[in-house]
Amino acid sequence: MSRLHGLTAARTLTALQSLYEKKLATYPRTDSQYITHDDLDTLRGLTEGDRLAAGFIEPSAKPKRPRLELTVNDAKVAGHTAILPTMQADKATLDELGDDERLVLIRVARRMWEAVGDDYVHDVTNVVANIDPHWCEKHPDEGRLLPEGECRFTSRSDQPVSLGWHAIEHDGPQEDQDDNDETAGNIIPANLVTGVSIALVPQCGATLSEGKTKPPKPFTEATLLAAMEHASRWVEDKDLKAALDDDESHSGGIGTPATRADVIEKLIRTGYVELKGKQLRSTDQGRSLIDVVAPKLKDVALTADMERRFSEVEHGQADASQVETEFRDLAARIPADAQTTVRQDHVQAKTRNTESFGDCPRCGKPVVKTGKVFQCSTNRREKQSDGTWRTTEGCGWRAWTTVAGKTITDTTMRGLLDGRKVSLKGFTSRKGGTFDAALVIDKDKGVAFDFGNNNKERKKK
Repeated sequence: MSRLHGLTAARTLTALQSLYEKKLATYPRTDSQYITHDDLDTLRGLTEGDRLAAGFIEPSAKPKRPRLELTVNDAKVAGHTAILPTMQADKATLDELGDDERLVLIRVARRMWEAVGDDYVHDVTNVVANIDPHWCEKHPDEGRLLPEGECRFTSRSDQPVSLGWHAIEHDGPQEDQDDNDETAGNIIPANLVTGVSIALVPQCGATLSEGKTKPPKPFTEATLLAAMEHASRWVEDKDLKAALDDDESHSGGIGTPATRADVIEKLIRTGYVELKGKQLRSTDQGRSLIDVVAPKLKDVALTADMERRFSEVEHGQADASQVETEFRDLAARIPADAQTTVRQDHVQAKTRNTESFGDCPRCGKPVVKTGKVFQCSTNRREKQSDGTWRTTEGCGWRAWTTVAGKTITDTTMRGLLDGRKVSLKGFTSRKGGTFDAALVIDKDKGVAFDFGNNNKERKKK
């Protein structure tokens, strides 16, 4: 629905729920693609006559002999069957629905017709061609023999013969259609055989183009939902992959049909993900969250392992209380692991990203600026119960950015940490007067005044 009509997953689910409450569609929160034998008579009634044809599909696209048996698989139905229109749905009800509900009900009906439709017949031709070395020898000015591996050319053609169920949605874009399908428009004769020679294409009829590989496309709601449903593609272990794909004991993949849309909406609502056009993009806040989450929690293999343990409990191969204890222990470790990761990340960020003004006079580590203080990058301070702050880590060296009413600029601090004495004007004394003086680095005080041996540099005003 996202690709066809721009409906978000949440809007689609809301519309489905409304149709269910109006008794125009069956239970919406399911990912089943089959019905049971008990539902076969209902499906037969839905496909008889024109009740769900007129206003839903082109009359010519309606299959003459719907193949109802293709939709039946009792073993694949767990709880609820595939979503279907009800006998109360017809063209008249469409006119009474809101835009979202109407679009969704039409799509549900069309998917039903596609499921019982005729086969889509198409000719797919893959051609692998090599340059004839004898031709290159005879035409040295028009071509040369390329090294092995460079003279292999491929092309693919996909030509429909009979649209079958594709005719139901033939006028609109398909949900799985690739916008950048480079084979679109290719027409290759289907009667080619191995070893046939192909006539040389005239120079004016062929072009040579150079391209680059492209990074993966950002997720859309439709592709992210599909990725969540088929998350096992990112799992290498065969047993874990099977556990994640098992849709008999649970909804396969990550989440359920009832929760996946809500997960995406919550990510957008909390600012971890933003919607740019149809693309979902992670935000700085979202990436920061991912950075502090323990690697194990970000690995879909953890979900697969949990599903495997659930399956073992279901089949009597593991003790339920033991598995529950394992999960509780895992959940209890999550906050502590995250805090540890945050602290480590904070230290690394300080060292990596914060500008250094020189070497610490105590320990030699970089000096950084945090707020109104220049301090050693190793310092860590915690607020005590009495409201005071105490240094808990690091050498403790620090210097304020303001001394006697005078701001210590970044340039001044660099000079001081470089071992130079820096003379400044306009300091304010405790009595309110002004004076000039030089500053030097002090290992204990941070910075200190240096008035010279005989105090001649001090000028009271």
